[in-house]
Amino acid sequence: MFCSLIHYFFLLWLLLFSVSFLQAQTEEKGHTESSALAGDVKEEPSNGLPRLEQKSKQKSKAERRKRKLKKGMPAMNTVQEMESSKVPDIHLFILSGQSNMARFKPDLWFTPGISKALGAENVVVNLHAKGGQPISQWYKKWRSGKGETDPSAGKIYDLMMKEAKAATAGKKIQTVTFIWMQGEADAKAKNDDVYLASLNGLKTQLEQDLNRTDINFIIGRLSDSGFYRRRDKKRIENSHWGSIRKAQEAFTKASEKAVLVKTDDLNGEKNELHYTSKGYAELGKRYVREAIKLLDIPTK
Repeated sequence: MFCSLIHYFFLLWLLLFSVSFLQAQTEEKGHTESSALAGDVKEEPSNGLPRLEQKSKQKSKAERRKRKLKKGMPAMNTVQEMESSKVPDIHLFILSGQSNMARFKPDLWFTPGISKALGAENVVVNLHAKGGQPISQWYKKWRSGKGETDPSAGKIYDLMMKEAKAATAGKKIQTVTFIWMQGEADAKAKNDDVYLASLNGLKTQLEQDLNRTDINFIIGRLSDSGFYRRRDKKRIENSHWGSIRKAQEAFTKASEKAVLVKTDDLNGEKNELHYTSKGYAELGKRYVREAIKLLDIPTK
């Protein structure tokens, strides 16, 4: 019986020993795997930094280089946006006056020629004219020699400027040329004594509204039709008509940026008030020629 007890305890000890051994083996295996993983993290590369730390530093360097590139050079989409948003430079031509300007067709007689010289994409032509109107419809501070004013002074001017600004919206204006053909109404109303002052006032008004002092002026001179009587075309004296012509000439002589275009040969054999079709076509050529001279820039 004693031997049986000894045998029983021996087997029990053996069983407990086996269980403890197995537990120790399992823990050692787990520790070995953990050490291997830790070794991957802490393994020293050639530069002496842990791999994860090295990757982090490399990423930081890459980000710093990227930021420097962004500061020094715009990204491709930024360049494209800059190109697409570039404001074009244009030459603005404002044509205005009374009936002979109202009958003038810039699409036929002016725009093609000036576009050929400067490039169609660089030209904006705006015409606003109305027959039978005095210069007071443009010059807002107009006064007659007797101190009279015009209640509707500047009405046509405001419409003209509204159209011109709409036509140039979003564009950078490189030059402005104002082409003027008017004076018959003022000669008939005998307001020739204030015409030169009114022209100069209109010039100042344009400069202020367009915020520039380099505007070119082309004046289509009043033709000689006022020196001929309508019923029989007999030559007569007309001092008021002649005074307007002299005022226009004086205006252009006072500035290097102004020029006078003569028109006496454009109204036909009968010296009519309005020009012939060939006369308007020739007038357009003269406008183009003088505009190019005033701009003094290379043409295409």
